[in-house]
Amino acid sequence: MNRIFALILLFLLTLLIAAQTPTSISSKHQFIESKLKDEELMKMAMGKEMSLPQMRVYDKQGQLVVDFGNGFDEDTFKEQLDKVLQSPKPIAGKRTLKSELSIMVDSKNKALKDLPAADFTIVEYWADWCEPCHMQFDLLKQALKEHETLAINVLHVQADPTKLPGMKVENQK
Repeated sequence: MNRIFALILLFLLTLLIAAQTPTSISSKHQFIESKLKDEELMKMAMGKEMSLPQMRVYDKQGQLVVDFGNGFDEDTFKEQLDKVLQSPKPIAGKRTLKSELSIMVDSKNKALKDLPAADFTIVEYWADWCEPCHMQFDLLKQALKEHETLAINVLHVQADPTKLPGMKVENQK
């Protein structure tokens, strides 16, 4: 009987501690691994479409609110992102989240359709070999810690043309 009482007490204590522990950054933020479709990667490999890193932020309605383009200033990145997340202003006539999703697939090569409902969706393009991409993603994760009351989807989009089937990469010395 004492053993059952001790187990129940331990369970209740665990629940109490869990209830008092602050929620982590991932409670409201969804990090979604995805990649560009092969045909989009091929365009990139041919130098016609994109350079890395790139990041765009869309509001709840899927309207573009900021385009960090193919670069960022690490000294002002957090300040710029904070400003957009606090006071988003859609940029008229620019791409939408829907159009951006049309060039992506999930990790199983399936179309990205139903994203979780969110206040913002951040689309961040990267490649393994791109050091600025990793720096931008680290800065993004740090900045999001201050916005844990917002629901934010982060599409972490692998955009490495060297991942294309049959693509060979030669090291240049």
